[in-house]
Amino acid sequence: ESGYFDAAVEKKPLMHLWSLAVEEQFYLLLPLIVWFIWRLSIPLVWFVGGLCILSFSINLLGVYFFDPTLAYLSPWTRFWELMVGALLASQYRVNDPKKSYGPLIAFSGAFIILCSLFALNSTLPYPGFFALFPVLGAALMIAAGNQAWFNHKVLSNPISIFIGKISYPLYMYHWPLISIPFVMTGQKLNPQLTLLAVAICFILAILTYFFIEKPIRYG
Repeated sequence: ESGYFDAAVEKKPLMHLWSLAVEEQFYLLLPLIVWFIWRLSIPLVWFVGGLCILSFSINLLGVYFFDPTLAYLSPWTRFWELMVGALLASQYRVNDPKKSYGPLIAFSGAFIILCSLFALNSTLPYPGFFALFPVLGAALMIAAGNQAWFNHKVLSNPISIFIGKISYPLYMYHWPLISIPFVMTGQKLNPQLTLLAVAICFILAILTYFFIEKPIRYG
């Protein structure tokens, strides 16, 4: 088996780590790209924007014409999603007059993400064109700025901020705790056990954040 959608993904406790590999590769390559275009005095937005369009185009070709599984897993077909954030960062201005539209932009982004949550499912080709929606929603919410009502009240409250702080270990733990019981029993978790697994994920993530992540970061 080599594909993400081969027999029972639930039987692969570490299958989710591929996305972290894509993320880390992006973090390694982007500074080199920025340094390279700076040396050539090329406008950042044009070069990174071109790479973003190229990556998105390869993604469309892979999903709809060649190999959907490879398009799902490959960094070259997923980098555009992260490059949207890089473009946003390169154009971000703290005192942008457009911030007056911040509340509308934030609500639009949240609405798109909410629609994606319910509309996207395993029957649709992904990433492909459909990945635009959650990426666009996230970009709009970031572009709205931290003073937009939704961002300020919902995303900036202490609970949301704390979940953000533990989100990395939370992601690391969630899939093994869903997958390993399936491997052992051959059955998916019922709602009660799913809630228990989520609670254990949070406990492990909190412990990891305080006793591993923070000591390494600040030690």
